[in-house]
This record gives sequence, C-alpha cells and structure tokens, in this order.
Amino acid sequence: MPLPTLDEVQAWLEAAPFHQWLGLRVTELTPTDVTIQAEAKHSWLSDTDRGSVHGGILGALLDTAADFSLIGTIGAPVPTIDLQVNYLRPAGVGLLTAKGHLVKPGSQIATAWSEVLDANGKQLAIGRGTFLASAAGAAS
Repeated sequence: MPLPTLDEVQAWLEAAPFHQWLGLRVTELTPTDVTIQAEAKHSWLSDTDRGSVHGGILGALLDTAADFSLIGTIGAPVPTIDLQVNYLRPAGVGLLTAKGHLVKPGSQIATAWSEVLDANGKQLAIGRGTFLASAAGAAS
C-alpha cells in the first residue's frame, strides 16, 4: 500500500469539524509516524490566571496523533478503544506539536503512543492508546 500524501491525510483531518476547529496541520508522515501541529489559542485555556490550555485539548491532540500514526501502515484512521494520558506540565498559548508513533499494527487491535510538545520542544503530555485496526477495511 502506498503512503498517502500529506494533502490526503490533511483532508482526512479536515473531514472532522472538531479537527477543523482545532486547526490541525499534518507536517510529516512516515509508515509509522505522524507529526501534527496546532496553534493553541486563548479560547483553549482552562485557567486564564496561569494561562494553561485545557487538558481535554491535549488529550485530543494525543488521541489524534496516535490514531493518525496508523495511516501509513493500515491505511486509515480508526476508532479509539482506549487512551491513557499523562500530563507532565501545563501548555500555554502558542505552537503545539503532536507526534504519534505506531507501536504494533495488529490485524484487530493496533497500539500507538503519542506526545505533545511546546514550541521549545518540551514534552507537555504523553499518551498510549489502542485502536480498532480491523475497522480500517471498512473505512477504505
């Protein structure tokens, strides 16, 4: 299976109104890895005094990056079965980079990890998820 282009993967992202609202941009794709960027906005803050982005946004970035790391191997984003998130430090307004890595594709269940980094490359959150790989055939 040929690797989809960044434009094709971007179209998958933009098919979801939530991803459009987040303003996600795919910047890199390999058979096992994806990099997605977003500009954290003031409206994403859960604590304006501290200037910290809501954890749900970071969780969404982790989930999306882990899921989209499957595209290069299984051919499509698929439903998330489970996602474990660890928050390491607060995220502020500015560029956020989410990186996903496929750990095991599997025919039924796939496993991937992800991380969110700030503009300086500091790790803000990490995640590990399982995904319904068998649904890829239904999506293509």
